[in-house]
Amino acid sequence: MDIASSDAPIAFHYLVLPHSPPGIGALLSEAMEPVFTNYQCVDWAGLAKSARQHIEGYVPKAVKLYVANDGQDAFDLLNASYETGKPVTGQGDYYSRTQRAIKNIVMADMRAGVLKLSGSSSGLHINDVEDGLRAPLTGLVLTLKLQNMFQAIDYLGSATDHLFGHIHVFGMMFSPELVSGTNQGRMAPCLHRWLQQQFGVVYAPVCSVLSLGVTFTK
Repeated sequence: MDIASSDAPIAFHYLVLPHSPPGIGALLSEAMEPVFTNYQCVDWAGLAKSARQHIEGYVPKAVKLYVANDGQDAFDLLNASYETGKPVTGQGDYYSRTQRAIKNIVMADMRAGVLKLSGSSSGLHINDVEDGLRAPLTGLVLTLKLQNMFQAIDYLGSATDHLFGHIHVFGMMFSPELVSGTNQGRMAPCLHRWLQQQFGVVYAPVCSVLSLGVTFTK
């Protein structure tokens, strides 16, 4: 860790994986019908605003929250083809693809609540779509940017606990177990509500959370 960067902004990236309702094993509408959504029309910034309001009072105003402008759908999570339903090989799993997508992120890519990925070339998806319609979201990238490492030590645990019911403390940021392991939590009501409104399917309130890594100020 570069001591010289201890006073510079630092961003922590998380992959939030919402679960399907118990006993169903699929993401369907209330009428038990499949739903497809144009991800370019999703209000990613709206979620960032609601989620930031949710942690208001628990963290300083200087702590910023961003949501990536793309996310993985159900077929990405399963590594499956839209056309055949069969596994797609040679592109890595959903976690490694997400890590690659944010590998070159810089602070300038985080603006107005949105973490800007490179659109269709972000590398998150294994299926190309011509009409823009995708299966329900199963992987949401959420980023917390703190003003410095000292602020991260004080407030990262509180922010993550209130957002998805799993405490990520600063000292765990380089833990291989945390990076590779899945941690189950419970989504904040604003996150759960937003998912159902934007994608039109029923999600369980529980989720799994993976730490994707850290972006330092260069």
